[in-house]
Amino acid sequence: MIIANFLLPTIISGCGIVLTAAYAINRNSKDRNKMREELKDRQYPYFTASAGTPSRAIPAKELSIVTKYTQFKNSEGAVINPNDYIQFVVKGESMQFCGINHNDLIFVKKGFKLDDLNSFPVPIVLHRDNAFANETQYKVRRAWGLCKFEVCEELVKKILASNEFREKIATISFFDGEKAMLDDFYVERFEVYKKKYIDCECPSEINKTVVVSTTFHTDTKKIRFSLHPTSQVVGIVSDSFSV
Repeated sequence: MIIANFLLPTIISGCGIVLTAAYAINRNSKDRNKMREELKDRQYPYFTASAGTPSRAIPAKELSIVTKYTQFKNSEGAVINPNDYIQFVVKGESMQFCGINHNDLIFVKKGFKLDDLNSFPVPIVLHRDNAFANETQYKVRRAWGLCKFEVCEELVKKILASNEFREKIATISFFDGEKAMLDDFYVERFEVYKKKYIDCECPSEINKTVVVSTTFHTDTKKIRFSLHPTSQVVGIVSDSFSV
């Protein structure tokens, strides 16, 4: 009888604790679900980066998901700390052949140094020249190498002959041949860069080192080279996420 009198309150108390815990867990779960639903509607304004779309049609910033409340993992499955990166919203489809698409949120590691750009090909973000304040200030390109301007023709020929180029570009249906890319490079890229940065009134030494890149021109459906001063490089795109 004594044991029964002792056990009954203990059991009742234990049941009360279990019920209280279950209620708390259920409530916390509901609160978390409610918070998740609320966070779906929260967005943050990120800088945009042009990828083929006419730049003047792209605003300087665009809303996308809040990284603070979202877990991101890189291609190896490791969790990424968004605070270590600059995020951009990609506008356009010119980088589709390296896994970056329209409205993707791309991550660029902070603290970029030019020495970091040592493995190619790799997508990069660059500053745009003379962009109006209300339009996108950045663009995305696929970098294939660095060199001095005076030897960039040699680098382009090496790129065209490389296994990486043959695997990643020459197999694409829009690739219209080495000759077409070289002809375009000489007329539209090399000469334009030379006039703008080398033979200008106030040439700068910093513009004599260039990044050679490719982009898919979505209007003409052609893949073409381009040249950029290394001073315009913001950083390397480490990861891209479809949101």
